[in-house]
Amino acid sequence: MTVLNALDLKVFLYLNGSPSTAPWLLVLAYFLANQLIYLVPVGLVGTWCWGNATQRKLALHVLCAVLAVLAINYLAGLAWPRGRPFVLDVGHTFFAHAPTPAFPSNHAGILWAIGFTLVLNKPRVSAGWLVLAAGLGVAWSRIFLGVHFPLDMAGALVSAALASLAVSLGWKHIEQPLVSAAMRVYRLIFAYPIAWKWVRD
Repeated sequence: MTVLNALDLKVFLYLNGSPSTAPWLLVLAYFLANQLIYLVPVGLVGTWCWGNATQRKLALHVLCAVLAVLAINYLAGLAWPRGRPFVLDVGHTFFAHAPTPAFPSNHAGILWAIGFTLVLNKPRVSAGWLVLAAGLGVAWSRIFLGVHFPLDMAGALVSAALASLAVSLGWKHIEQPLVSAAMRVYRLIFAYPIAWKWVRD
């Protein structure tokens, strides 16, 4: 076992829950690990449907960062198909999870990609730090519940930073065509809700 893997295992066993864990802590961890992520699509759809032009551009920017981090994570998983703790019979696992590659974590990566993107967007710096903190909570919860190792979260942090930076650097070149294309699709699919003023044109 390498020094890195030994340290990873040591930190995992320190953070991982136990059968004597208080039920309220398990409920909190489960919410952070599996439910908080649903606020992402809800927030993006809500911002697009009822936000102004500036907010819609930011929502599309965030979506691109999310897609970028998922692509990076997918490639990393193919290059290093690392097993999850329960696959390796390590620690305690508190909910069923498919034995997919663990490295890097998509849940934490998505939130951190959003957080970094907002931090790089000057008017949204404060919101960005809040999302980054939420991502830290998600990272802890998925280790605590036994479906990820700490190194998976370190990888997610790096992939999120790279994805956000790459999209932000290229955003001025792709913003207008993406926004125009998204608006055309939106007006086509939501023609009736727009006409009835249920959503914003």
